[in-house]
Amino acid sequence: MITDTTKESPMPTTPEYYSGVVGIGSKRTLPFFGYGNRNKSGSSEQDTLEANWVFVRNYSAQSVLIVSLDTLFSSRDLECRIKGHFYTAGFPSLHLFVVASHTHFAPSLDPTKPKLGVADDVYINDVAERICHGILKAMNAENSQSPLEWNFFSGTNRGAIYRRNKRIVLSYKKHRPFVSSSMQMAPNFSVEIDHELRIWVASDKAKNPLFAVTTWPCHATSRREDDVVSADFVHAVRYEIRKTSGFDLPVVFFPGASGDIRPNFSKLSVGTRLFYPYPFQKSFNRPSEEMVEEFDRSLRETVAFCLSEQKQSLSFTHTAAQQVDVPLSEFMH
Repeated sequence: MITDTTKESPMPTTPEYYSGVVGIGSKRTLPFFGYGNRNKSGSSEQDTLEANWVFVRNYSAQSVLIVSLDTLFSSRDLECRIKGHFYTAGFPSLHLFVVASHTHFAPSLDPTKPKLGVADDVYINDVAERICHGILKAMNAENSQSPLEWNFFSGTNRGAIYRRNKRIVLSYKKHRPFVSSSMQMAPNFSVEIDHELRIWVASDKAKNPLFAVTTWPCHATSRREDDVVSADFVHAVRYEIRKTSGFDLPVVFFPGASGDIRPNFSKLSVGTRLFYPYPFQKSFNRPSEEMVEEFDRSLRETVAFCLSEQKQSLSFTHTAAQQVDVPLSEFMH
């Protein structure tokens, strides 16, 4: 059981901010999550995968917790366990927002999607406990923060591409003329996508960074080895931000609108595949180690460029959280 042991003191009139990062890797061998036809499992040191969080403790309103996880999907199961721990600690009302980085190289935290990877109940509970323990430990140490200044940075990285394209397909099994067209998983250079990498850094009155929020819309599927635990390119982005702002800095990552956007590892096939089944058309390919390294290096350079450029200061008079429920049928149209 996790309990809040903070000492009684006069109730603050302004929100208290806490932020942190905890490792959520597992030394146990667990099934990977992300591909329906993959039968892989692996283990990792705890700092390979992360949970980065920002907690806003409101005394006059609902407290807010934002958690960024290195996993494919969050789940109601995990979120209910986090809320349960907070309820036990004396927080009956909590506005919880959990976002997954969407890495395809981590254990499952969602038991409702077994075809993408079987979830381990012990691991789910362990992740929930680690997150809550880290937050309450920060509160017990009275490590509240006051982000009085927000700075915004942005830069362009064109390492991602739209992944749906209508292609000409040759097939000797079809009737004449043995040619058809269909929508395929293939690079589409004609669809404009968002290439902006954005970073928000919250600092105290002494200009010390407290935490960062960043986003770059792209599927986290850029690793070559599909049996190695990895936060994917998100690790490279966080590393470069921390290189500038402090290696213990919490960095909340939002994947953005990345549904049909993926790393641009595409090229023309060689040999007979140049002509069949997609004649003279680029396809996605499994990246080489050099391509992965170049992909990460490009993102790190974009982050470094962002943080070295003129910043845009932002001012906020108050903190609020709002949830808007949009039916999927409306969202899709």
